[in-house]
Amino acid sequence: MAPHHTAYGGSGPILLCVSWIELLLTTIIIAVRTYTNINLVSRGGWWALCWAMCAWAVGVFNSISYTVAARFGAGNHEDNLTEHDFSTAMHWIWVGNATTLISISFGKIAVVAFLLTIQGMTHKTRRNLLYFLCASTVLLNLTTVIIIFLQCNPPRKLWEPDLPGNCDIEKVNGVMGYICGAYGAFVDFALAIYPVFLIHNLQIGKRMKIGISTLMAAGVFSAVCAIVKTVEVGRVVEAKDRTYVLTPLALWGATEMWMVIIACSVPACWPLAVHLFRKSRPGSNETQSKTSGPNNQQALGLHDVGSSYHASAEGRRATSGENFLLENGITISKDVFVQQELERKVSIPGLRRNSSTEDDIRDAISTSERV
Repeated sequence: MAPHHTAYGGSGPILLCVSWIELLLTTIIIAVRTYTNINLVSRGGWWALCWAMCAWAVGVFNSISYTVAARFGAGNHEDNLTEHDFSTAMHWIWVGNATTLISISFGKIAVVAFLLTIQGMTHKTRRNLLYFLCASTVLLNLTTVIIIFLQCNPPRKLWEPDLPGNCDIEKVNGVMGYICGAYGAFVDFALAIYPVFLIHNLQIGKRMKIGISTLMAAGVFSAVCAIVKTVEVGRVVEAKDRTYVLTPLALWGATEMWMVIIACSVPACWPLAVHLFRKSRPGSNETQSKTSGPNNQQALGLHDVGSSYHASAEGRRATSGENFLLENGITISKDVFVQQELERKVSIPGLRRNSSTEDDIRDAISTSERV
């Protein structure tokens, strides 16, 4: 290799910039989701958030790994690096690639947990499908991580190629990269489309169906990243200039990782957005907002969707003492409780059984008073 000039350069700064911007954005979203769980949640719903936070924590280590790799020459050409810089950069690139797969695994578990808590115990076949997609993705990713560090014997030969030994299963690692990327893209698309079937038959407005489906379909972006990453695997398999060629793979892998976490966190922030929107509406009762507390002021959001889905799927209405624990931790809405109390105490013409909005209840009460 040529004498050392500067290790940091090439596409390394781009890797750092994109990686840390995505980390910052994801951190903000995770913080907002945590705030929503703490302040707008009555109980439950923490498992999916915990899995998302595990994915985020591994993602932080991933960004640190790529930072060290870029400092020692990731993104730069091998000819510009010393032997020490090359081996250090390669070491941390491979560590970063492995943590990417681990974080994605945690993120997929969080997405499935999100969908399962909205769906509840209904539709056993669909639940089993989600379990299969989750388990197969985790198994495939962890197998790939193991192969990454066992493709050479001794493992250090992976980043120190001059060591005596062999890399007999290096091609196996390339094949696993193709399979892992392609299957990951398929699962991302499947999980992004799945919510459409959850809310298809719900008695909610068309605009709300479209809005919630769009929020929950954010996984499409991670699927696109997985496709691009899989294409980059083909370049790496035959690569000679490894520190330079491996960087785009690392970049798209990290982007896919962050998109998975964002996709499972943004929909859980919906109740907070609706809560803030309702407070900003003209004529909103600020006094009640201050005295009743957030847990008693449930926003019309994913918790209502989940309650409606559970009730319609099981062919019955929820009782006043029954809780539907949903992904964002919010139990069946206060409005549903009020509606059921009204139905129990007085027969109100025009009150829809599956309605859970304040306007429907008020309209029904007005109709009853006129009668």
